[in-house]
Amino acid sequence: MARRKSAASEAFAEIALLVREGEWTTYGDVSRVYRGDGLAARAVGRAAATMPGFRNAHRLLYGGGRIPPDWRASDGKGSEECRQRLVREGVAFTRNGNAHQAHYVSAEELVARYRSRLA
Repeated sequence: MARRKSAASEAFAEIALLVREGEWTTYGDVSRVYRGDGLAARAVGRAAATMPGFRNAHRLLYGGGRIPPDWRASDGKGSEECRQRLVREGVAFTRNGNAHQAHYVSAEELVARYRSRLA
């Protein structure tokens, strides 16, 4: 079972690499790319939070562009650090504090990017 979780976590991390600077997506979208549904969204969030070397974790958010309130960087910095990283990359935020939809990348787009990488 631990091996399956590790393989899934590695796949989540690989999918996250498809999210470019200045973009964001959701844990559910990564799950949809990986397994065709959003049922692994929590597992994606856990992997992003705990897997050493999980790059682009700051680009994975809750639905609607909400930064998870318990988000933590590897150095312990909190959700404001996530926001600052996204802003430095060019992601705009709305008045209610969510990442702007103009920077959102859907599961469908991530699948297309993955397929083009294989071609």
